[in-house]
Amino acid sequence: MLAADPLEAWHLRTPPVSPTTEDFAGVAYGNGRWVVVGEGGTILSSPDGVQWVAEANPAGTAKLSDVSFGNGRFVAVGSGNGVVLTSPDGRQWTQQSPKSGGGLEILHDGARFVVLAAGGYLSTSVDGVAWEYPPGVPQLYVDVGGIAYGNGVYVAGGYMRTGKPTDLWSCVGLVDWQFRDAKSNQNLFGVGYGLGQFVAVGQKGTLLTSPDGTEWTLRTVPHTGFIWDVTTGGSYLAAACQWGRVLTSPDGVEWTRRETGAPDHLTDIAFGNGTFVAVGWNGQIAQSDPVGPSEEDERIVLAQPTRSAGAVHFTFTGTVGQTYQVQATADWASWTTVTAVACTVSPMSVTLPDQNGLSRFYRIMKPGK
Repeated sequence: MLAADPLEAWHLRTPPVSPTTEDFAGVAYGNGRWVVVGEGGTILSSPDGVQWVAEANPAGTAKLSDVSFGNGRFVAVGSGNGVVLTSPDGRQWTQQSPKSGGGLEILHDGARFVVLAAGGYLSTSVDGVAWEYPPGVPQLYVDVGGIAYGNGVYVAGGYMRTGKPTDLWSCVGLVDWQFRDAKSNQNLFGVGYGLGQFVAVGQKGTLLTSPDGTEWTLRTVPHTGFIWDVTTGGSYLAAACQWGRVLTSPDGVEWTRRETGAPDHLTDIAFGNGTFVAVGWNGQIAQSDPVGPSEEDERIVLAQPTRSAGAVHFTFTGTVGQTYQVQATADWASWTTVTAVACTVSPMSVTLPDQNGLSRFYRIMKPGK
């Protein structure tokens, strides 16, 4: 007997005010809660992706363009209006006052939030309150599509400029950005990282993959419309598309088209607590059946340990959306929890203060284990 395809069935969820004409622009999962943001300053939250409630926005009706979770908090940003909001739980929000405007796209790279704004301008923050402004992505002068991080590399993509190829850039450490050949003349709307590779998506069914952010391969997918966003979860990549569709893949090469039943376009997608949630125009929310690994199947692998500049660095592979405990020992007998880390990408980078040069052994555990 063949096992049922866990991504075949999708379920439409009803927002608190339905029908709604507000377009949802961003979705994220963390700390046991889903958060959706969008036009009109909309903020929704849910413990399970099924039942949603509206949350108060201290910035009023200013449009929110994206949201991310990391370092124990959510950060939401707005494009063109300088809005930055933070929340520890997705329910109580505080408006911050950065020196510069908000942004179009936000991610958490395991250590800090990174925001990409129109024109390729960048801002970074550990806590969403205090912000720094490293040199931006060069020549992203028209529109930006997305930014992703994986295996120490950042990738940013954008729109094609008149007489010039599609913008696709990569770098290490947010410095010395280098232009890359996207092998496409289509605008790019989103970039993601998962299953050991970068994925860039755009108009007319454009989908590219790269193992390192440098060399890219154009893939054939069963969809000819816009592809707005891509993410990873469990053993799958998933992309949010025009006409209420989602594309999924176990390897980045072969893609399957899913009809969610959403009557409008899906523009953002995230993974958490074992399911994908996609959101889009006119208040659309679509959720997959559970696809994450079971407690018994999940493998957590810690790798690449180094020590430098008074800190300990390593990476681990886990389930995106899951929060893990970092534990340490000096004798292999007693273990102490050092910190909690929410897995926002996989592999996930972790940096800890060096314990005065003393030898320590580290492990990653799920809470309660």
